[in-house]
Amino acid sequence: MSVINFEQYLMAITAREEIVQPLKAYLEKMNEQFNDSLRDKFTKRTAEKHTSNIELFIMYLCDSTNVIKVNDITIEILNSKFRAWCRSKVWGADLEHDIHISLRKFLQFALKQNDENYLEIKRCLNYL
Repeated sequence: MSVINFEQYLMAITAREEIVQPLKAYLEKMNEQFNDSLRDKFTKRTAEKHTSNIELFIMYLCDSTNVIKVNDITIEILNSKFRAWCRSKVWGADLEHDIHISLRKFLQFALKQNDENYLEIKRCLNYL
């Protein structure tokens, strides 16, 4: 196994961030729109709870997986791996059921946007 120095490590991290940036920007924009939509139907607290869970999901996808586009999301990433990640990394995270509901609501909202990722989002929604 080859050893890399700190500068090489930073270059690799930067390259990874550049690769996932389009996905991250897409999901963050969708989450902002999701928040606006939720505020029309629910209290501010409920809307923030759901969007906070989605922020966790975005962090997980972009920092802890090899996902670089929506169609790379698998059933394992969406369900068991994300839940295990939350349990191990996030103190005070919502219950698994609450996170599941937030993901379902987010994907249903994203599906209604009918954008270029429609089929991939529909596939992900079927996983939940």
